[in-house]
Amino acid sequence: MGADRVGTSEVRSRQMTRLALRLLALAYVTALTRLVFLADQGELPAWARRVHEQPFGDDLAHLLLALGLTVVLDLGLGSWRVAGLRVGPSLAFLALTAEELSQHFLAERVLSSSDMLASWLGVALGLWLCTPQSEAQSGESTNSKTSSGPIPSSNKPQMEKGGV
Repeated sequence: MGADRVGTSEVRSRQMTRLALRLLALAYVTALTRLVFLADQGELPAWARRVHEQPFGDDLAHLLLALGLTVVLDLGLGSWRVAGLRVGPSLAFLALTAEELSQHFLAERVLSSSDMLASWLGVALGLWLCTPQSEAQSGESTNSKTSSGPIPSSNKPQMEKGGV
């Protein structure tokens, strides 16, 4: 009976961890969306304007924000794969590319190849950080829905698509 209680406790712990990672991803995406919306309106917060004014500050900000987005999406989605591609980094890449390209149509924004390259580098670094070493060394490209990023495979919680 004690083993059942430990097993149940471990399952609950994994579910809470999954929920926390998904809430973190939601919070990050919400904050980043708000920042993009403010930039589109020409109303960047003072701290963001100061970063933008620094040499390479804008590019560094793009790199770090993209890296963060990639990591939280990858962890929040449990490294789901579609057609061999990790969903989190793929979504980050597509969203950041679309956001940068949309700036061509906005009076307050400027389409910038350096911003796009910095964002793509952030996605690549985020993907690298979230790729388990065993997968990176062997070059595996499985269609596993159970990979959960940088957690060693022996300690990986099993992620299910329909789970919390």
